[in-house]
Amino acid sequence: MDTSTASQPRRIVAVTGAGTGIGRATARAFAAEGAQVLAIGRRAAPLHETAAGHRRITPLTADITAAGEPERIIRTARELHGRLDVLVNNAGIVRSGALGTLTPEMITPQIATNLIAPILLSQAALPLLEASGGVIVNVSTSVGQRAWPGSSVYAATKTALELLTRSWAVERAPNGYRVYGVRTVVAQTEARDRLEAALRHTTGDRPRPVV
Repeated sequence: MDTSTASQPRRIVAVTGAGTGIGRATARAFAAEGAQVLAIGRRAAPLHETAAGHRRITPLTADITAAGEPERIIRTARELHGRLDVLVNNAGIVRSGALGTLTPEMITPQIATNLIAPILLSQAALPLLEASGGVIVNVSTSVGQRAWPGSSVYAATKTALELLTRSWAVERAPNGYRVYGVRTVVAQTEARDRLEAALRHTTGDRPRPVV
């Protein structure tokens, strides 16, 4: 059921990592609430599965770590909808390995996807989010709060993302939009349910963070 009303314009939402798991559930949850959703991911087929049966979801194949892609993503949102209200930085990858076995090929993609890409995408989205008084949601994980042998780099990137979130929340508050973090738990199903519930708060005037 479409919950949007004439007095509340339909929200425009961009979700990274929307081809599977939490990102897919998030895109569909927003669409069910009446939002127009830009579902972003590296692979076209999973994105089209996300959008199947959900006419408000538009797939966008993009590598958020590639040069120029954050700007293209935001430009696409502007061209399609003229605005952006919510940016969900959900995409993340894990390359497991204990200290002594880590290689640049394992380390670099995790830092690029989990940390650098959210920074550059959020930065590219600033003008649209300031214009709409919008929301950035950075998706973290509970493993960043405790030791996780074999996945130290992943945990470190998510811990850094949480600190960025807190810093941005203070830094950008005077500019009219908000930055929130959602910390998922290890169990995929519980994480998906928790994130869906948290993001529904963005349909109100004062969305609340769940950590």
